[in-house]
Amino acid sequence: MSSRNFILYLQQLLTMLDPKNEYSIALAKNALTTTIALAEVSGKVDPKTLRAMHTAERQFQELALHAKDFAGKPGHFEENEQKRRRLEMFLFPYC
Repeated sequence: MSSRNFILYLQQLLTMLDPKNEYSIALAKNALTTTIALAEVSGKVDPKTLRAMHTAERQFQELALHAKDFAGKPGHFEENEQKRRRLEMFLFPYC
């Protein structure tokens, strides 16, 4: 999984979850945790992306709390791209 694909995936998770519903947050975090495990087992993820995955997992509560800052909206291509850039800066602060 590339960094770009991971950012897209994480944005999709944040778009689907309800930040006011703990069960929804738990389901999204579980999906992330399972994806990370699969990436590690497959060996098909580069170290930079794997670090970002683990950062997202550790910071998931904060990401969920601010999901509206990162979540996409159907048809809002430019705005969604800006939100992905924000998400990328959150996960890759030194890039």
